[in-house]
Amino acid sequence: MNKQEIIKRKPTLEQIAELSGVSKATVSRVLNDNPLVKPEVISRVQKVIQQIGYVKKRKSVDISLPFNKLTVICDDSAVASHTFYGNLLSELKIEANKLFIQLEMSMFNQLTSLNQVSQKFNDTEALLVLGNPNKDIIDLAAQNSTPVIIINGVDPYMKTQSISPDYEFGGFMAADYFIKNGHRSIKILTANDRHSTFQRTDGFLRALTMSGIEYNRADTVIDFIDYIDKVKSSRGLAGEALITNPSGDFGAREILPLLIKENAFDQCTAVFCICDMIALSLIEALSSVGIRVPEDVSVIGFDNLGMGAISKPPLTTIATDYNKIAQTALHKLVTNANSVNKTTTRSSVSVELIERGSVANLL
Repeated sequence: MNKQEIIKRKPTLEQIAELSGVSKATVSRVLNDNPLVKPEVISRVQKVIQQIGYVKKRKSVDISLPFNKLTVICDDSAVASHTFYGNLLSELKIEANKLFIQLEMSMFNQLTSLNQVSQKFNDTEALLVLGNPNKDIIDLAAQNSTPVIIINGVDPYMKTQSISPDYEFGGFMAADYFIKNGHRSIKILTANDRHSTFQRTDGFLRALTMSGIEYNRADTVIDFIDYIDKVKSSRGLAGEALITNPSGDFGAREILPLLIKENAFDQCTAVFCICDMIALSLIEALSSVGIRVPEDVSVIGFDNLGMGAISKPPLTTIATDYNKIAQTALHKLVTNANSVNKTTTRSSVSVELIERGSVANLL
């Protein structure tokens, strides 16, 4: 085989040896910087390597799994199987089983003492915190050597790593989809009491701005926080408890009738809801007063909960990849546990829009 024919083929150690006039073992010594090889031989072999474009295989990085037990702590509202956290917990269990990691759940609420939470840090090898942790948990995470990752929440001081769906982009996608379907008078139903809901609002408004749509924020952003003192809850909830209720609807059941009575949706053709539970409650509340979805008002939710696929009409929504969040969280946790020089990061997992039947095309 001539030199040109060898060069055209995928480079191998055998080809380098043949072109260099040395053995394969000598080529291997050159690639591994063996000091016993003569300088002139090294020069000849390296010249051939450069000529035929051979790329040395990199050594694989061996990352150990420094723990076999993982504690997940979260607010007791996460036990509801239909919520974001119910779906996430299922995927975390699947991914942990693949790595032979024992998963242990620990619930906390307003009655949980700091000593009880602190004990969890001491009794576990690694920790996942679901949702927005309170200041005590954030401080413990910063002070403790236990590897910790926050899922679907953030440490406002950036001392603890976190991972969430890309909420800002999700809000942008929802508004952009409305706009591409001819909607110009659109609103968002939110409860801006945490980082993730502010992000959805910011993305939504960014889409309006980038599309050149003028808006009045006070009219466009309907914040449930502004209404918690104006309604009486049939569930015995009041104030902040109305927003943080276990059903995950941010008090929509109580607040939406008031909004409809105040004609909040009369001047809009589309509403983005920051979660599917609000969106489904909105569809039901509008229907009860003869407002049709999507014929009169289009609706988009967020989370892609199973009930949205069978609602009437089926709910268009922004989908979160729960499995990717679980995979990435565990990967970050293992990497964090193996790192000497730790860098705190906030990571976002991509989201996608699921088209169903709750958005009308006005074009």
